[in-house]
Amino acid sequence: EHVEQLCFADNGLLAHGHAGLTIIDTTTSEAEVSRKVANALQSKGIEFIDAPVSGGPAGAASRRPG
Repeated sequence: EHVEQLCFADNGLLAHGHAGLTIIDTTTSEAEVSRKVANALQSKGIEFIDAPVSGGPAGAASRRPG
């Protein structure tokens, strides 16, 4: 829900993003949502990278360098 809102809201990425922008989604969204968002952003020249982090905040923290 949040990923779609970020993309499709009136003040979202489709309305205000620009070609050459890269969006990295670290949520665990459904694959269908990721494809929908990626296709929409690609039509505007925005790159979308789906890079989910498993394990929630603790999992992400444990993967930090240093």
